[in-house]
Amino acid sequence: MILQIIEDQTTLENLRTFLQKNALPFHDLKLEGSVYLTYLNDHQQLVASGGLELYGTYALLRSVAVEQAQRGKKLGDQVVRDLITKAKSLGVIEVYLLTETAEVFFERRNFSKINREQVPEAILNSSEFKTVCPVSAVCMVYKLTKNN
Repeated sequence: MILQIIEDQTTLENLRTFLQKNALPFHDLKLEGSVYLTYLNDHQQLVASGGLELYGTYALLRSVAVEQAQRGKKLGDQVVRDLITKAKSLGVIEVYLLTETAEVFFERRNFSKINREQVPEAILNSSEFKTVCPVSAVCMVYKLTKNN
């Protein structure tokens, strides 16, 4: 796999297309204040992705997707590990997410289910929380420590 950090609008558009094919929100993605990782196979085809929207010492995990043919190969684990490593390097202390379908996946990666009332205001004001995901989506957090 080839890991890329998205740095231009053309590559961001490729990510939007990939997310749309994988039934994930894509309209509100922006480069400013965000870090998006993409994973390419040997044929330069996008097969996985993930991102962080940054809000000071908090981050919102977004756009974790793995192409159907690549699922079950631990690529999702790699995406989440890389994003947590990136968050830590940027001084993030808590990573939040909303999910409608992957609660068990994220629980296995040490995310904990929380109530939305426990989420920092900056994250609550994100488009993901305000308009993109329904109130029925599960809210989760990963707390970064020196040991993880």
